[in-house]
Amino acid sequence: MEIDTARLRMSFIDEGKGTTVVLLHPFPLSAEVFRADADLLSDAMRVIAPSMRGFGTTTPFDALQPPSIDAMADDVASLLDALGIRERVVIGGISMGGYVALSFAHRHASRMRGLMLIDTRAEAEPEAARATRNRNIARVRAGEEGAVVEELIARLLSKTTVNVKPEVVGQVRALGMQSSAGAIASALEAIRDRADRTADLASIRVPTLVVSGREDVLVPLPVAETLARAIPNAKLAVLDDAAHLPNLEVPKAFREAVRAFVLGL
Repeated sequence: MEIDTARLRMSFIDEGKGTTVVLLHPFPLSAEVFRADADLLSDAMRVIAPSMRGFGTTTPFDALQPPSIDAMADDVASLLDALGIRERVVIGGISMGGYVALSFAHRHASRMRGLMLIDTRAEAEPEAARATRNRNIARVRAGEEGAVVEELIARLLSKTTVNVKPEVVGQVRALGMQSSAGAIASALEAIRDRADRTADLASIRVPTLVVSGREDVLVPLPVAETLARAIPNAKLAVLDDAAHLPNLEVPKAFREAVRAFVLGL
């Protein structure tokens, strides 16, 4: 579905009733990555999953709104306003979605009831990674977005998933290939330039769940452990046989972790 907010037109998934849980998707996918999660968790909570700028049919970044993670966080707040949601919500994000969730926690803390940080980190992009982002932005703008997405897929999924769950590999590939070159390039810029939120972690006052796929090479388990230790009242859930996309790789374990966390608030 779609809605016009005060900031943009946004496409999103909205299922269920109860505590509102906002799930923010990873790069370079869209809200569709949470379609099954929204369906199967909707008996216990209201799941809202928006597509970020340029993904799905959401308004892209432009000259008036340059790419940034903070802008994405403000877009989420604007969506909640447009939907008339005034109560505090649980914000959760995977990877890029986790960056947005941390920005939301900094900019809109009073709207939060809980926080879920899934295979993500608080640090700013290091110089070597920034250089890689720049190369990939140039490649995307030169028409190589398919190759960039294909290379990323190999790092998003665990060896277990690649070896025994070809349908998940196909699903991730299909979702990634649906994303436009403009959305991919803009998201890469936003990720590259994101703020360092490390200093903000100690001030997070809501219950927090940190989720880590044990086989994640992009955000290794020690990074998740450090993140969980830095946030007061945070718990760490480590999911076996998963890497960077645990909701697709081990969906049952992922949903059990989310359900237990939300219902325990």
